[in-house]
Amino acid sequence: MKIETQTYQARRERLMQSLPENSVVVIRTGELSTRNNDCEYEFRPHSSFFYLTGFPEPSAYAIIRAGGEMTLVTLPKDPEKEQWEGFRFGSEGAMQSFGATDALDLDGLDDALFSALDGTTNVAYLFDDGVLREKVADCRDKLSARARAGAVAPTSFIDAAPIIAEMRLIKDKEEIAIMEAAAQISVEAHKQAMKSVRPGMMEYQLEAELNYVFMKSGARQPAYNNIVASGSNACVLHYIKNDEPIEDGDLILIDAGAETRLLCRRHHSYFSCQWQVQ
Repeated sequence: MKIETQTYQARRERLMQSLPENSVVVIRTGELSTRNNDCEYEFRPHSSFFYLTGFPEPSAYAIIRAGGEMTLVTLPKDPEKEQWEGFRFGSEGAMQSFGATDALDLDGLDDALFSALDGTTNVAYLFDDGVLREKVADCRDKLSARARAGAVAPTSFIDAAPIIAEMRLIKDKEEIAIMEAAAQISVEAHKQAMKSVRPGMMEYQLEAELNYVFMKSGARQPAYNNIVASGSNACVLHYIKNDEPIEDGDLILIDAGAETRLLCRRHHSYFSCQWQVQ
């Protein structure tokens, strides 16, 4: 199961059709986050960026123009860093594997933004992305400063978040198939938890049963922090410590779902239930 590049292209086309003429969309995937010292948390692309591009790597930007044409700005190929951190697609791979019209390394981002926004009336981006907001504003100011040289700065800015959220309400057939797979993994994980629970277990030990089924079934991680709440902990909204013992007769609330990453395409299901230890 996978989502083809044509599906991402169609999404970008629909997005551009929903915007005024002479618009450009700029969207960013996010950065690696340090866990401690030189260790990072596993990277997860921003959901809206991934929905439009399918590109799984950090530090990437997408510039989308009329007709859904896309420029991907990516980390460069770097054999030494890839030896430590793993494979990178680079600009060539971005074009070959993700349907980008063109692509370039990250050090070319400012020039690419300047060129894309020059003469553009409307710029759409995610308003809650502070890093991108600053980049767009900086590019606008540079264009305004070069007005005498013929540069034309954008005059209208649109929050792309509600538009993309509306698009995502209707699922593609590929999305539905992957979500069904994620849901089935979640079902099996909850069944395993019900079979395994015993008085005296720790909540995190029961959580481990869920994660075991998730991972062995192809869901590398949960879709969100697992809630495994026994007794009075079930009354704590978004309880995620999962570090209390399970007592005989406790009612257990579990809220956990699998996130699948089939062929670099991420989807998840939400699944919760509650039951009593006997």
